[in-house]
Amino acid sequence: MIDQNYLNKFGENRYNQMISTSIITDEPLFEEYKDIIEMKFLKEMGGLASWSSIIYDLYYYLEMIQRIDFFSKYYFHALSPKARNISSVKLIFVHKTHLFVYDPLTDRIHVHEQNYFEGLDPEKDYLVILNDNRQLQRFYGDFSCMLGLLNTGHFLYNLEHVLQAHQIRTKEITQKISFSAPKEQVTIPYAIEIAADQEYHLCKEDIKQQAVSKEFMNRTSEQNIRGDAVTGVVLPSEVHTEIFKAFQSAADSYPGIKLWCFVDHVLDVESGFYQISQEVSLVKAESQSVYKELLQEYQDFTNLEGMNYWLFLTFEKNKQKYDQYFVQIGRIAQHLSVIAARYGLAARGMKNYNDLNVKKKFNLTDETIIGYSVNIFEALNTSHSLMLK
Repeated sequence: MIDQNYLNKFGENRYNQMISTSIITDEPLFEEYKDIIEMKFLKEMGGLASWSSIIYDLYYYLEMIQRIDFFSKYYFHALSPKARNISSVKLIFVHKTHLFVYDPLTDRIHVHEQNYFEGLDPEKDYLVILNDNRQLQRFYGDFSCMLGLLNTGHFLYNLEHVLQAHQIRTKEITQKISFSAPKEQVTIPYAIEIAADQEYHLCKEDIKQQAVSKEFMNRTSEQNIRGDAVTGVVLPSEVHTEIFKAFQSAADSYPGIKLWCFVDHVLDVESGFYQISQEVSLVKAESQSVYKELLQEYQDFTNLEGMNYWLFLTFEKNKQKYDQYFVQIGRIAQHLSVIAARYGLAARGMKNYNDLNVKKKFNLTDETIIGYSVNIFEALNTSHSLMLK
């Protein structure tokens, strides 16, 4: 749980904390499965009018390996990004007395008996998102809690896309579900109940063939094993106008989260710091010389001076629980990343910014928390990516 004490340690002061990790078993969360379902089978059956492709589509958009980056530290990529590309977020489809768990490496669904969760009706269906931070905490210690919630938000945006396309009616039950046998560093940040009278055959088309699906497929962070160097490409002002309108629309969809942006390399647009809301306003004009001020550490292998947008997502302190703020910030970050992909731009989530310097640039107060940032620039396939079919 992220409360004010947690933010005091891992907000602006996160760089001053010693990483303390735990030795936690990484045994499978679910014991021996009772059956398997081949995703290949579900794909072949998806074209039949009498068959719903909802299960295939859920795992296609959330966990399936879609891309291999040969020139990156992290090879296998799904359509939803995760810190260090560790598979720390899982979708569990609970179908009455059984549950489905997807294995991306074998491309199979494992079927288990449902005796892992409490608070569920054995006559109903549910979707449960799990945060398994056991591996992530080995690199980040308690900071992994925040990263796990940001991962969840990215994941949730894709989940909502599939549910909306299939016209699935749900209600949130996160507070009602719990583990039968809790495990350290494993949490349930989000869970929904599917309507009891839900019809699974409402979607009459293959949603993977929709134009928006290409945007999900093209979303990339352009990680390169040699370093984070961004090539400068100047955006036409007309394209910038379209992108900012899309950013504005996205920002309006997430109450409580504010969107700020450093803009550079846009034709006929002044470089500087902007607030993006119902109106776009220039807070302060400034040149690209500020990059080293914005980053906490500007290493020799880091060069962001060719980027077009650096988006920052903020919220205000309220001395309550902050978990849902970070989930929503991850969700809007995925939304912004998909918008970027529409225009051939890469989007890289970053926490390595200097909070105090960023606040000064945007004239933000001490009561404002910068939860996350997204760096957007021209996608040039420097990771030497291969999309899988």
